[in-house]
Amino acid sequence: MLVDIRRNLHKVAAGAIVGLLVLAFASWGIGDYITGFSQISVASIDGKNITGQAYARARQLQEQRYRNQLGDNYQAGMLDQPMLKMALVQELINEYLRVTDAKKSGYRISPEELTRTITDIEVFQGPNGFDRQQYKDLLRRQGLSIGGFEKDLAESIVTDQVRTGLSTSSIVPPSEVAQLLKLQGQQRDVRFLLLPNDTFANQVEVDDQAIETFYDEHIDQFQTTEQVSIQFLELVLDDFAAEINIDDQILERLYSEQESEFLTPEKRRASHL
Repeated sequence: MLVDIRRNLHKVAAGAIVGLLVLAFASWGIGDYITGFSQISVASIDGKNITGQAYARARQLQEQRYRNQLGDNYQAGMLDQPMLKMALVQELINEYLRVTDAKKSGYRISPEELTRTITDIEVFQGPNGFDRQQYKDLLRRQGLSIGGFEKDLAESIVTDQVRTGLSTSSIVPPSEVAQLLKLQGQQRDVRFLLLPNDTFANQVEVDDQAIETFYDEHIDQFQTTEQVSIQFLELVLDDFAAEINIDDQILERLYSEQESEFLTPEKRRASHL
């Protein structure tokens, strides 16, 4: 069953994958930037290195997605945040694992089918259809080899075959189908009566005794936590002293005028043997 799905649906899946891969062709002039990372390894899985070149291409695609989604709100350097960098590396790791699992499960795309997919890509078209020289030039400007691009495209199509196959081959029990149909066809009859408060407010009379009785029986509902409001003024002598400058001459004059207050009578203590 999965073989049939792979044969019939991979063309549709390829269209979506190609759309992502060729977004980078909208911006030229970064080939040198990508090529410079070809020898750098950003991650290693089972002895397989994810190169800086692969990371740079993935980053370029991610930036293009952000530009399309955010429009004028896009800010250059958004992907320089450490968390987004790590998320991009993790996505490359996940993609490698998906490709490896798909190959182990026997998913493949034939060379003829891959060729048809590439020759249908719009950016590779010339006046007379697919232009191989234009194809080579565009890849070269992006720092990509023909073999590398075709390998990436084939792997992307294969992994999408797995996702499509799983989503379209899921089995739904008859009981769930019946339950879903019942839910979709269900109807509800609802009746309600609106009773505005104003309609009855004038018909109710409450005397003072009833109010007092209700208050006494529910006194806790009319109480709040005890609170105290205090206002005070703090006067600190040192604070005032720090702002007062006293001249030495004034101190000497005050001492002279009140010298008697600073003197004590002479006292003597004597002892005899």
